[in-house]
Amino acid sequence: MQVKCKLCGTTHEKTESYSPTGKSPYYCSKEEYEEEQVNQIMRKSTFTLLHDDILNYDERQIVVNKKLEQLGKSYGWEIVFKTFKHCENDIKFWIQQKNFDNEYLKINYIMAIITNHINDIYIKYKNEKRQKKENNIYIDIDILNDDFVPNSKNTNDISQFL
Repeated sequence: MQVKCKLCGTTHEKTESYSPTGKSPYYCSKEEYEEEQVNQIMRKSTFTLLHDDILNYDERQIVVNKKLEQLGKSYGWEIVFKTFKHCENDIKFWIQQKNFDNEYLKINYIMAIITNHINDIYIKYKNEKRQKKENNIYIDIDILNDDFVPNSKNTNDISQFL
């Protein structure tokens, strides 16, 4: 039976795909499913940070912004969340200093601050990830220190290498 991946839309055999419940929806792999779960958590955390901590809205007020969704899709929600955390104090300061005529202008100003800083955070995140990967490389020093002493006999025996 053919099933369709919820994220990318490719079709797979049911036995080759992953489903957390054994029923629909299906994903290409478990890693893809876990990555999607992390993205959803980071998206929710980003909106909670903006809604509760930065704008101080109550439960009935809603924040919807297309620019935020675009940044989340292009950079990933983890980068967007890190950018909000990095710029949180600046955003709060400038919101208090400026007088905005309406909430739309205030949110656009916040998004301008985020847009100006997100690439810097992305580059820093990429460099940290690359350094972590480089630090995890293991070199066996014993192999480098072994001195190879060739056998002076001219035999066709390869037992010395085994």
